[in-house]
Amino acid sequence: MTQSLTHEVHDLILGSKHFAGVRLDGEITLHFLQGETFDCRSVVGVSGVRTASEITTTADGKPQVELERLLTHFHSDDADVVIEQNHTRSNRGTLTGHGDESLLPGTASFEQFLLITIGDKVYANRDALVMTATDVTAWAPVGSTFTSKAAVDFYAVDEIDDAEAMPVLTLAAKCAAEIRDALSLG
Repeated sequence: MTQSLTHEVHDLILGSKHFAGVRLDGEITLHFLQGETFDCRSVVGVSGVRTASEITTTADGKPQVELERLLTHFHSDDADVVIEQNHTRSNRGTLTGHGDESLLPGTASFEQFLLITIGDKVYANRDALVMTATDVTAWAPVGSTFTSKAAVDFYAVDEIDDAEAMPVLTLAAKCAAEIRDALSLG
């Protein structure tokens, strides 16, 4: 990428804020300890991200920018499920360029803490749900697919700080999110 294009890409990304319409695809299954599974289909929502205003460099010389998740809200019209960002926890990530100069193409990765509401019960995760897209070629990452790194346990929200509490459900690792539309707020 030429120096001029690299600066244009960085100017577009650095300090930006965007919101995107998202549709979740694949196997999004909640596994309950009692053996019951709950398959989520037709899950849609909105996501919001703000990028830092300066680039850092990884140990291996790759350009990187910090990301802050501002909003996560998903719901299913087919099931009584709402997945939202837990704003009491830090929801951060990074965009790391594949080359030595530009952030794009790159890999975006987020550590997310969520609240899952099923009916009138609310669950939260203690350990971050790590979502990664290795195919980011544009910012906002419209068209990129984010996949969870591993399954994450969720606890009844009123027991999240109880070290003796047992997880109630696990979010399966085979989920992906396709970003459809984006609104950039500069």
